[in-house]
Amino acid sequence: MSLTNSLLNTVLRQAGQEVSRKEFLTMAGRGLAVGVAASTFASCQDKAGGEAAKATTPTTGTPASEATAATVYTGPGGQQVPSSEAVSPPAKVPAGVEKPIELEAWKSDVDPQSGPTPTPLPPDQRVGYALVGLGHLTLEELLPAFGECKKSRPIALVSGSPEKLQKVAKQYGIKPESCYSYADYDKLKDNAEVQVIYIVLPNSMHAEYTIRGRRRASTFSAKSPWPTPQPSARP
Repeated sequence: MSLTNSLLNTVLRQAGQEVSRKEFLTMAGRGLAVGVAASTFASCQDKAGGEAAKATTPTTGTPASEATAATVYTGPGGQQVPSSEAVSPPAKVPAGVEKPIELEAWKSDVDPQSGPTPTPLPPDQRVGYALVGLGHLTLEELLPAFGECKKSRPIALVSGSPEKLQKVAKQYGIKPESCYSYADYDKLKDNAEVQVIYIVLPNSMHAEYTIRGRRRASTFSAKSPWPTPQPSARP
């Protein structure tokens, strides 16, 4: 595939055409595209060397002969493998952690453009969640979803099963001291990393665990509303 892309890029540069890879392969077919590119590349090689010497990379203007200069890496055991000089592409790197790094443009105008690079917060700056209950919703949906979060992370777990607590804590990198039983739930008040308590329990338990947890966190989330009004739980 790398040979195919290299040949295709060479052909497009020589022809000066604005055609995306997807369009080219769709029109010609992958096998035909390789054959056409190889044939055209071979014919281009017969041209005078003056034009080849003038070839430059499309984004930086660096002579192609310099950008693709081959080197040889010698490993600890003396083995030698082909390599190339490591060059970091130009990029704009803003100081703020929430601002994306801006990489150089590498796609043609007819190709779908990439979105901004991800901007996850450092782990110690993300909102810390305590998940109360390790049932279907927590294990099948909530915890896996945290893997995609850029501004939140699970910090503590509450469950009546020591076996599940131990296993899930290891899987998601949660400290053993941040794992609580239902009897120890009130100790969440001593965990300074917890900012949000997510109650994933049956409806009949929401009022009790919200009132008990209200002493620690300022924000709550429950998987569904309470079954009956609870005046005592109001701020």
